[in-house]
Amino acid sequence: MNRVALSFPLLLLLLAGPAIAQERPQQPAPERKPTPAGVIETGGNGFALPAGQFTVTELIDAAAQYLGRNILWSDVELTHAFGGQDFTFQKKLVVDALGCEELLYGLLFSKALTIVPVDEQRGCFEVVSMVGPRARDLCTRAPVRTPEQVLRRPAFRELCTVTFTCEHLNTNIACNALRPFFAQSGGPTPGLVMGTPGNNRTLVITGFGDQIAAALRLLQEADRTPPADEESTGPLQRLQADLGKLGEAVTALQAKVADLEKKLGRG
Repeated sequence: MNRVALSFPLLLLLLAGPAIAQERPQQPAPERKPTPAGVIETGGNGFALPAGQFTVTELIDAAAQYLGRNILWSDVELTHAFGGQDFTFQKKLVVDALGCEELLYGLLFSKALTIVPVDEQRGCFEVVSMVGPRARDLCTRAPVRTPEQVLRRPAFRELCTVTFTCEHLNTNIACNALRPFFAQSGGPTPGLVMGTPGNNRTLVITGFGDQIAAALRLLQEADRTPPADEESTGPLQRLQADLGKLGEAVTALQAKVADLEKKLGRG
């Protein structure tokens, strides 16, 4: 009886526990403060991207003003931007004209957008989506650059076309060897398009400058003149070379013997 009397209040407390817990007010989750909007600065000592949030269109318009160009954009192309049309920087970034151009192309690349020329000589360009309806025309609109121009700016993500002439490599073999490393991997950005114009010494590459620069370095490394002792010669050619050297050594030895015999005869 005593055990029942002692455990009864405890039982009531256990039964009332969930109800008491439900009556306690829950603490609200901390609100995430919106990222403040920043202002891109184009005057002063350089092109300054602010700490905070700015849009794709603000970036394009500010960069166009700073670089002295006309860069066209349309809502139709920008609707395909990956991850929305906003950028958020944690700290301010200041660059010069070359840095502005490289940063502009790189940031647009992260949104699956790129810039192609409308009239490059007159400084008129436009923004095109790599996954939009006009993406199929991008390769045909890529400006032509030299290997030296691309290698001078290996981080510049400009869509361009480069022609590389090999001295020792067969470009058909080189093209097939490089293609698996730079082919499209299924993502929003295309890989390199490589081919030959009909000979075994010229390779045409279309793609973004950073990938083309990596491919050019590999081609230049593989296209070096091999040392004389590493030249690919067959067994018959090597045997003939060895016999020629042996014949020269025997001739020299015979001359020395003849000279020695003359000296002994005089003595």
